[in-house]
Amino acid sequence: MNGKQLAFYINPWQQYASTVDQMVDKRNHLDPINKVSFAQKFLTQIRNRCLEIETLTSGVGVVISKKDLNDCLEEACRGILKQDEVEMRTRCEAFALQQTQLENLLYIKD
Repeated sequence: MNGKQLAFYINPWQQYASTVDQMVDKRNHLDPINKVSFAQKFLTQIRNRCLEIETLTSGVGVVISKKDLNDCLEEACRGILKQDEVEMRTRCEAFALQQTQLENLLYIKD
């Protein structure tokens, strides 16, 4: 591995948010790849749109136009909002299902 690559070792079954269910589903929305895909896309866009230059004192630097930076940030913000909306909807649906199940259990016990 060269100096430009970073290695992140993430347990693929690790959950990052507390859930009602501590069992991890392989198709769960908490998959790390889904949680950071917008950040990876943002970094890739920045890298593709910037120009590497050699500075006099600090080595390699990058130059990016304001328009390109704004476009990348706008798309990253959209990705964050979309991911959060999906997360919120999924949690609300899971909570509603749990509430219905608990109500049914109370009804059966009575």
